Amino acid sequence: LLTGTETFERHQPLFWMVGANMLLRMGDHTLLAFGTAKSPIDFKTAEQLKKRIKEVLGDDFEKELGGMDFRSRLFSGRFENPEANQLKDQHRELYYFNEAWIPELKKGGIGRVQLYDLSMDLRQQNDIANENPEIVARMKEKAAAIYASVMADAPEWPEPDAPIRSGTRQEFRQSRSSLRDETAMIHGSDRGATLGPTVSNEPTSQTNEQKVLATSATEKTRPNVVVLYVDDLGWQDIGCYGGPVRTPTLDKLAAKGVRLTDFHSGCAVCSPSRATVMTGRHHIRSGVYHVISDRDHAMHLLESEVTIAEVLKENGYDTVHLGKWHMGLPLGDRKKPTPYDHGFDYWFGTENTAHPSHKDPVNFHRHGKPLGRIEGYACQIVVDEAISWLEKERQADTPFFLNIWFHEPHAPIAAPDEIVTQYGDLDDPAAIYSGTIENTDRAIGRLFEKLNTIDEFENTIIVYASDNGSYRTERNGPLKQSKGSNFEGGIRVPGIICWLDGISTGQVEKEPAGMVDLLPTICGLTGIDKPEGVHLDGSDLSPLLTGRRSEFQRHIPLFFLLPTSNPMATVRDGRFALVGYRDYELPKDLKAMNGLMDQVEVILKLENSAELRDGGRLWSKMFNTKFANKEAEKLRVDFLKLNRFQESWIPTIKTGGYKRFELYDLDADIGQKADVAKQHPAIANRLKQQLLDITASVMSDGPDWNQE
Repeated sequence: LLTGTETFERHQPLFWMVGANMLLRMGDHTLLAFGTAKSPIDFKTAEQLKKRIKEVLGDDFEKELGGMDFRSRLFSGRFENPEANQLKDQHRELYYFNEAWIPELKKGGIGRVQLYDLSMDLRQQNDIANENPEIVARMKEKAAAIYASVMADAPEWPEPDAPIRSGTRQEFRQSRSSLRDETAMIHGSDRGATLGPTVSNEPTSQTNEQKVLATSATEKTRPNVVVLYVDDLGWQDIGCYGGPVRTPTLDKLAAKGVRLTDFHSGCAVCSPSRATVMTGRHHIRSGVYHVISDRDHAMHLLESEVTIAEVLKENGYDTVHLGKWHMGLPLGDRKKPTPYDHGFDYWFGTENTAHPSHKDPVNFHRHGKPLGRIEGYACQIVVDEAISWLEKERQADTPFFLNIWFHEPHAPIAAPDEIVTQYGDLDDPAAIYSGTIENTDRAIGRLFEKLNTIDEFENTIIVYASDNGSYRTERNGPLKQSKGSNFEGGIRVPGIICWLDGISTGQVEKEPAGMVDLLPTICGLTGIDKPEGVHLDGSDLSPLLTGRRSEFQRHIPLFFLLPTSNPMATVRDGRFALVGYRDYELPKDLKAMNGLMDQVEVILKLENSAELRDGGRLWSKMFNTKFANKEAEKLRVDFLKLNRFQESWIPTIKTGGYKRFELYDLDADIGQKADVAKQHPAIANRLKQQLLDITASVMSDGPDWNQE
């Protein structure tokens, strides 16, 4: 370049690191990559020191700043006040590089990334990672290789009196100040990477500078967020929705907040519904077409998606996922992101439902490490973890996001005998089902008691809903069909939103809404900007919740699409719902599936099985009930294999269409018994066009996992 005599070629991209975080430059693009080795800095102590400094400086505070912002002043020069200066030195010492962190850095990797085009955006204000997945993938691969090479060469520098050990988080923290609060230290001794090759040992972290800036407000002002998501609960299961189960905790929550009567899940089945909740987008846009089996599917929630956890984390929240995940984990040889890669600092949960049942489950993981058998019931175990996090990990001046996804009442079910007997015999599936719901209500009550104890309940936004309708048809009340259906029985669920400091109590809201609205609504309630450059299908409900009803506007109709269901899609506009039936058949062996179901029916009749005596369709039980009879259960597993979603179907799904439509007036006919398309042709045609347009948009965004 300097002599103009040869063609210049860089053999390795420019690469920088500070702490765990790195920057890669290739051409006009820079990739900012946040490392998975979480910083050991004691931010709680740092906040305490800053408060003490302000108190000591008193009226001289602005004078001592000398025109600088407070954070910059803490790392520059000296204060005239000796006591403040001593505290400032203690604060700065917290940020010195600690050589005990080196083993953590050496086994770390790459988490979240941001991409910038310097030719267009020299100030690096526009993150274009989502729009350029191929560039991101190529640069991440380069960055990971250089990071591994650097770390392989880098020496370790043990402290003279403290040899480095790879152990608990406490071992990475040094006693630098009497102000340190030991109970706030992160206990991570059992964190490890055993799920698969891409699980990080530690959560993706922000840079130290980002973390400090995010938590440098004098006091926490934004509300906490707690999402309580149950699994397979019907619209009329719990007390405040007219259901048969005693749920005093949830009934009180509804009385203190807003109970939504026309509320919907993200989809009629589990994995897609959860993807919609996390992103505020239709699940197919985010990569999830159907229920995920990690050992059989490449499919997962795309790492490029912006999740509610990432939005809150970027705004200073601690982010925690507890319970069922079911959006893809790296099991076996499949490389998939983990909750860390989707914005969570802390996670504890299961790939899918609890096994062998809700009682004494064996498939929980904490930070990727399997925990083996845990005594107790899944809902109580998850709340135990939430309470433990609040007691031991929570930073008092930092808002938190607890994403608590319960397993109940998804099969295989179990509940304490003393609860089950209040609803029927101990072997009665309906009684056990009710018992799981009441047990969950009791667990939520324990969580609320803890929030009250730490004085956080009133300033916490609490959202309660279900991931789809019940597999027990009778628990969906008058609604048509059940879990898996795009009729109301599959998608209409309870919905409660409560925030004592920000929402009026005792509201009943009839406006159609759903969990697709969660991300924009949380942004609206907390005053956080919605993610830029992201197509959101959900709308901000905060005007409905805070007395500004005239400001509410739904920019995209509520829309539900499940490729294996028929009707395949539903679009809502006020009181009307239009459903569309697909014009193609998926290559399932229905004859074999029906044959297996007939065999199961014969077996259950011969032994007068409780599963057969219990109400509901056998077809639904084949999907959702683990049979006690071993022969029947083996046939049911074979049935499920025949019905499992195949990624080879995706090209057919993406190019498919609709052959007929039906229109329902839900105000007059909540059970969807009468097609009124002929009585309202203009409405039917308008909704048909909206359904076709949204379908085309969703399918154009959806990845083709068949090609992965």
